[in-house]
Amino acid sequence: MSGLFQLNEATSIAFHGMALLTAADTPLSSGHLARETGSSEAHLAKVMRRLAQAGLVTATRGPGGGFTLAKAAVNIVLLDIYQAIEGPFTTNECILNRKNCPFQCCLFGGFLENITGEFKDFLTRRILADLVSFSPIKPLVRK
Repeated sequence: MSGLFQLNEATSIAFHGMALLTAADTPLSSGHLARETGSSEAHLAKVMRRLAQAGLVTATRGPGGGFTLAKAAVNIVLLDIYQAIEGPFTTNECILNRKNCPFQCCLFGGFLENITGEFKDFLTRRILADLVSFSPIKPLVRK
């Protein structure tokens, strides 16, 4: 583990894909998004399907089709993207994935719960437009 929070690959694809859609002026194909996010097209398609079910993206078939944001990036909270992939955010689960613990309270006290709560607060306070404003992307190369 390289850090305290490990987002799964699907969540990473969702955040990066949504940021790419924010910066795009036309629909982006699944192939293009897969290349840009470094994922397989099949995995990206599953992620985009979840985002579409959550009402965050729309898909248009055919020539010139692809994915677009379903609503303005200023109206999409990062927590919505996270939960579309991960499910409801919980702060009371053991970050060490312990189902049974021999101790009455967490060995780390409230530290891990506090950090998890701060992460949720961050996702709640930030919108999709913030991702692109914090980290401008390279010009998109359409293929």
